[in-house]
Amino acid sequence: MKLKRASELGDELEISKSVETLLIANSNVSFIENGDWNFLSNLTSLKYLSFYNNNITNLLELMSVYMTNLDILETLTISINRLSVFPVEKFTVLKRLKYLDLHCNQLQTLGEGQWNLPFLNHLHLENNKITSVKVGQLKGLRNLTDLYLSNNRITYFSLKFLDSVPKLQFLVLSHNRLLQLREYSVVHTSLRHINLQNNFFESLSPEGFVGLTALESILLSTNQIKDPPTTNRDINVTVGIRLSFQLNKIQHLSPLFFDNFPNILSLSVSENRISHIEDNTFRSVTNITSLNMGQNKIHTIPGNLFKHLHQLSVIRLAHNRISVLDPDIFKSLSTQTGLYLKYNPIVCNCSVVPLIKWLNRAIMSRADYPKCQSPEFLQNQTIHLAELPNNCSNEGAGRDLSPVSDATQAIPTSLLVPNNTSYVKLTLICVGLCITRYFMVAYAWFDNSR
Repeated sequence: MKLKRASELGDELEISKSVETLLIANSNVSFIENGDWNFLSNLTSLKYLSFYNNNITNLLELMSVYMTNLDILETLTISINRLSVFPVEKFTVLKRLKYLDLHCNQLQTLGEGQWNLPFLNHLHLENNKITSVKVGQLKGLRNLTDLYLSNNRITYFSLKFLDSVPKLQFLVLSHNRLLQLREYSVVHTSLRHINLQNNFFESLSPEGFVGLTALESILLSTNQIKDPPTTNRDINVTVGIRLSFQLNKIQHLSPLFFDNFPNILSLSVSENRISHIEDNTFRSVTNITSLNMGQNKIHTIPGNLFKHLHQLSVIRLAHNRISVLDPDIFKSLSTQTGLYLKYNPIVCNCSVVPLIKWLNRAIMSRADYPKCQSPEFLQNQTIHLAELPNNCSNEGAGRDLSPVSDATQAIPTSLLVPNNTSYVKLTLICVGLCITRYFMVAYAWFDNSR
């Protein structure tokens, strides 16, 4: 149904006063005149009202006059329209409103007036033209929990703004033009998740998060971050944090990056430019359970890098340039940890023996085992199937291999580390030897008895 004017609705349908849901969506409604919304005055049972995907450009008092009887309206959607101004003071009559969706309009500001919507908990303002978020805006939304401001043009965001929304838990500011956060020294005990992805941050100052004691995740993926924080203030949150630096410009990992985040549980620095990692990088983040360093330029993993990370359950190192792993890594790594090394140029010489032994004890699926890149005759073989010389040992780590010949017998690595298959092989060999010896003894007895 396509409507040019809302009054046309009355010509086609009679709306019952008991209706709870009304959608005037995809109808090309573009102009609202006095009298067009008389039908709204009678819908006293309405809980859900949507003007989704129209061409509405102006609401002002005309619409609000006819909404004064919508005492129990809980959801209002005016998304994908052409609003440039939202007269918040006119909508204070919607005292029971919980969900307001204004995404995909042309709004340029959050407004300076009092919202006074005491039950509102979800506010969607994505895909507008908002440029700043300042102190005092969104006053009167004391129960707001979720605020979505992604895909705007925000260059200025004051953390003092959080004082107006004391129960806010989710704040989404992704896909904006932020270089930094402003006005710190905020104490907020409800905010759990802040999404700052796809902005223009070049560095991170933990000072902006110091007073946010309930934080569980900080998403900073797809920014321009390359340097560690320049502050000594710690984020003293009461729960563990999920921290993501994915798709930034980090080249060098050091303790300075994480010393201010002692309660990290999950960390991602994947898809950066990391080529060097200091040995004690994770000295202060001993509670990490998940670590993603995939898709970087890492050649070497320090032997003691995971020494204090006793809670690790997943380490992702796929798509790097690792050819050899320090044997010391496996001294501190639990076999309950998932170690993902696929798509690295692993050199399958004697140095892989510690890795093979660890993998055979680990709980990982063999589908996730890395493959040999060199030497050429072992290329693309999964490392636990690669045949190594029978004199491989930890002392011989690094010994180059050449194709197996009569002069150099090879044994499968499965014999280096027993598993179910190798036990069967050993059993068959023992049985064969016993049978052979039996016949040899029998033959000797028979020969002597003649």
